[in-house]
Amino acid sequence: MFANWKTDFGSMQSYLMSNKLTNSSFVNAPNGDVDIQVLGLHAHNFVSEGFGYMADGIYQFGDHAGKDISAYMGYLDLNYNWKADWNYRLGMNMHYASGSSKDSDKVNTFNPLWTGDPLGFAHDGAYGNAMQLGSYTVIEYMPKQSVIAGFMSTWRANTEDAIYTLNQDVLFDSNSDEKYAYTQFYLQFHNYLTTNVKVESNFYYALDSQYTRDVVGEDSSNIARVELALIYNF
Repeated sequence: MFANWKTDFGSMQSYLMSNKLTNSSFVNAPNGDVDIQVLGLHAHNFVSEGFGYMADGIYQFGDHAGKDISAYMGYLDLNYNWKADWNYRLGMNMHYASGSSKDSDKVNTFNPLWTGDPLGFAHDGAYGNAMQLGSYTVIEYMPKQSVIAGFMSTWRANTEDAIYTLNQDVLFDSNSDEKYAYTQFYLQFHNYLTTNVKVESNFYYALDSQYTRDVVGEDSSNIARVELALIYNF
């Protein structure tokens, strides 16, 4: 069920989702039947000039193989936009997704697979068991040709839990007592070659930390990653 409305502060949406399934996608719980309910609230105000924002709040509850589900996530993006010869955006974003204690009798790790956010921001922003704070800038130097640069610092919401990706894979495991995880810098080039064909070049660089040394190995150093994508939009 969805409800949409507009205010002086932007567009709002609230939703309730009910999911019943049998699988093993929900972390920190035994495999089995899942009955997960999702309450969500989304708000945004996209602007070409001036201040804009985007926010998500999600609560998940229900049952997974006899364990109660109680997980939540919050995401906030604040930005300022202006136009000159090029279009500019300067922003900061914050994200919190709950995690589980080892001996908890509940499933507290937020699962981004089960959200009703139609714009996808709750999915894109959602690592499980993570607190994140970052800043970014977007420069559109030609229509549909942009450069994005920024950083994101990550902490674990619960030090007894791993950090999980969007697909609930383990990004970094829980074998560390460190709260602070790492800081990652990124540089992205998003370019439309034609109306339908888009090329994305994404470069990531994560600074070495005690947490990554604990979970990757003492010999681990700064971690770099490159992603190249060719996208065709029908």
